[in-house]
This record gives sequence, C-alpha cells and structure tokens, in this order.
Amino acid sequence: MSVEFEANIKWISNEAGGRLYPPLPGTRYYPLIKIRGCKNEDWSIVFICPDFKKNSKITFSFLVDSAPIEHIIAMRSYDLYEGNKKVATVLVEKKIVKT
Repeated sequence: MSVEFEANIKWISNEAGGRLYPPLPGTRYYPLIKIRGCKNEDWSIVFICPDFKKNSKITFSFLVDSAPIEHIIAMRSYDLYEGNKKVATVLVEKKIVKT
C-alpha cells in the first residue's frame, strides 16, 4: 500500500526569503515538510513539478514507509523547506491510498 497526497502549493517569493524561481516543470523535487506535533517534525517528501505558471497542484509522497501519514490532514497547511529555508506552503486537499 502506498499513500499520496494532493495539495496546492504556494511558493514564497525570493524577496520574502524563498526561492528565486520555482523548480522547472518535470523536476523531481525533494523538500522537507514540517509536521508540527510529531516527535520528529521534519520529513522528506517527493513530487514531480508541474508548470507552476499554469498549475499549483502537486501530488506528493513520503520517502520512507515510517513517515507519520496520519498527521497529514486534509484542508491543513504545511510548510516546505530546503534545509532550514522555508520555500513554500502546501494546502493538502486529500489523501490517496493505492493498493
């Protein structure tokens, strides 16, 4: 069984301390997601970038099976980081369970 999450992503501007540009379309991107309230708050996720000029929807998954998927809740926002630099916020829309 694998679990993915559909979300909308909002990139933080370079002026506000985020990335200069979003990753290019088709890029496999591996940020950290911060999950407040977990023993370990920082977890690695992965998604393939769409053309962010046209689409802000992503589908992400965790890199490890032991990730706290039960803490990812629909209609909640989570921050994404590159190291200690906050680069985006995602609003999770739904969980997708694949068997």
